[in-house]
Amino acid sequence: MCIALAAVSTMLMAETEEEKNVRANAAALIAELRTEFECTIAVTGTPRFDESANAWLIAFTAAGPGCDDAASALMQRGRELGATFFRRPDKEQVNAIVADIRRTLRRGFSCPISTRGEPRLEESSGYWVVDFVGSGADCADATEELGRLGEAAQIRFVRTYTQQDRRDLLP
Repeated sequence: MCIALAAVSTMLMAETEEEKNVRANAAALIAELRTEFECTIAVTGTPRFDESANAWLIAFTAAGPGCDDAASALMQRGRELGATFFRRPDKEQVNAIVADIRRTLRRGFSCPISTRGEPRLEESSGYWVVDFVGSGADCADATEELGRLGEAAQIRFVRTYTQQDRRDLLP
């Protein structure tokens, strides 16, 4: 029994060591790209190994005028290291995306949407979470559309209820 537990412990340490190596390689690659492009790049979340792709998945944010080219270079050079980099919006970009989505919904729904607080990155899912309130006749449809539009940008909208909304939910 002790031998099996020691083996599990060693395996966990090996995974942790590999993750450290992946992080170090990603940091070195990003540092190299910072000298080539006018772009601030940062890894977000924890790199995850995807067995089906046989590659490490690494999320990153990028902000600056040269970021489209920098992101393409990062993704291409990452493949050579056995890593798949994917771009995630940063908080400012999420706020801009949410504002665009709200404008789109205003045209099609009579449910006014207001956000609550700041977007927050949920490490376990890798999604940005945005709390919102909305009241009106077609808020269920508007909420469904929020989910659909947010999915492409890895944004999850979570509806919170006001006291007035809660009264309508009671029988």
